[in-house]
Amino acid sequence: ALKTGQSQLFIETPYRNQVLLQALLQTLQHHTRLAISNGLTLSNASSLSDQVKQLRRNPPLLDKHLPAVFAIGR
Repeated sequence: ALKTGQSQLFIETPYRNQVLLQALLQTLQHHTRLAISNGLTLSNASSLSDQVKQLRRNPPLLDKHLPAVFAIGR
Protein backbone atom coordinates (compact mmCIF):
# COMPACT_ATOMS: atom_id res chain seq x y z
CA ALA A 1 0.00 0.00 0.00
CA LEU A 2 2.84 2.40 0.79
CA LYS A 3 4.78 1.65 -2.39
CA THR A 4 1.87 1.76 -4.83
CA GLY A 5 -0.43 4.23 -3.09
CA GLN A 6 -3.25 1.71 -3.48
CA SER A 7 -5.25 0.41 -0.55
CA GLN A 8 -5.03 -3.28 0.21
CA LEU A 9 -8.25 -5.07 1.23
CA PHE A 10 -8.41 -8.48 2.89
CA ILE A 11 -10.49 -10.67 5.14
CA GLU A 12 -9.75 -13.41 7.66
CA THR A 13 -11.75 -16.19 9.24
CA PRO A 14 -13.86 -14.44 11.92
CA TYR A 15 -12.37 -16.31 14.89
CA ARG A 16 -8.89 -15.07 13.85
CA ASN A 17 -9.83 -11.40 13.42
CA GLN A 18 -8.38 -10.30 16.76
CA VAL A 19 -5.09 -12.12 16.15
CA LEU A 20 -4.84 -10.55 12.70
CA LEU A 21 -5.53 -7.11 14.17
CA GLN A 22 -2.78 -7.60 16.76
CA ALA A 23 -0.32 -8.67 14.04
CA LEU A 24 -1.21 -5.63 11.91
CA LEU A 25 -0.77 -3.25 14.84
CA GLN A 26 2.64 -4.78 15.59
CA THR A 27 3.99 -4.76 12.04
CA LEU A 28 2.50 -1.77 10.20
CA GLN A 29 4.20 1.60 10.28
CA HIS A 30 2.71 4.04 12.77
CA HIS A 31 1.41 6.45 10.11
CA THR A 32 -0.30 3.72 8.01
CA ARG A 33 -4.10 3.99 7.96
CA LEU A 34 -6.06 0.93 8.99
CA ALA A 35 -9.80 0.50 8.46
CA ILE A 36 -11.90 -2.32 9.88
CA SER A 37 -15.53 -3.04 9.03
CA ASN A 38 -17.47 -5.73 10.90
CA GLY A 39 -20.71 -7.47 9.95
CA LEU A 40 -21.33 -5.31 6.91
CA THR A 41 -24.63 -6.94 5.99
CA LEU A 42 -26.03 -6.91 9.54
CA SER A 43 -28.05 -4.33 11.46
CA ASN A 44 -25.20 -4.00 14.00
CA ALA A 45 -22.51 -3.34 11.37
CA SER A 46 -19.62 -1.13 12.43
CA SER A 47 -16.62 0.52 10.80
CA LEU A 48 -13.61 2.41 12.06
CA SER A 49 -10.59 3.96 10.44
CA ASP A 50 -7.53 5.60 11.97
CA GLN A 51 -3.75 5.67 11.88
CA VAL A 52 -2.05 2.62 13.37
CA LYS A 53 -0.44 4.74 16.11
CA GLN A 54 -3.91 5.73 17.36
CA LEU A 55 -5.28 2.20 17.19
CA ARG A 56 -2.27 0.90 19.14
CA ARG A 57 -3.26 3.19 22.02
CA ASN A 58 -6.84 1.94 22.07
CA PRO A 59 -7.18 -1.27 20.04
CA PRO A 60 -10.73 -2.32 19.25
CA LEU A 61 -12.11 -5.63 20.45
CA LEU A 62 -13.43 -7.54 17.45
CA ASP A 63 -16.30 -10.01 17.66
CA LYS A 64 -14.96 -13.47 16.84
CA HIS A 65 -18.28 -14.43 15.24
CA LEU A 66 -18.62 -11.53 12.77
CA PRO A 67 -16.85 -11.36 9.44
CA ALA A 68 -14.56 -8.35 9.08
CA VAL A 69 -12.94 -6.55 6.17
CA PHE A 70 -9.54 -4.95 6.78
CA ALA A 71 -8.02 -2.22 4.62
CA ILE A 72 -4.58 -0.64 4.84
CA GLY A 73 -3.45 2.45 2.99
CA ARG A 74 -1.83 5.84 3.25
